Amino acid sequence: MGSIAVCPDLFWRIEPGIEITDKTDAGWKRAFARVNGIQRDGRSVIANGGSAEALVRALA
Repeated sequence: MGSIAVCPDLFWRIEPGIEITDKTDAGWKRAFARVNGIQRDGRSVIANGGSAEALVRALA
């Protein structure tokens, strides 16, 4: 029996292709701004989770 690990990209609906670093204060501020955007629009997280679940079920 095997395992499947899933890590949906939660930011792509807000800013496709986003690249954030944890090496600078500006990077941290940008990251938290995106997290706050996700929290305001919980539908994106739910949609990403549903898409990831559908993919895993299709692969199983």
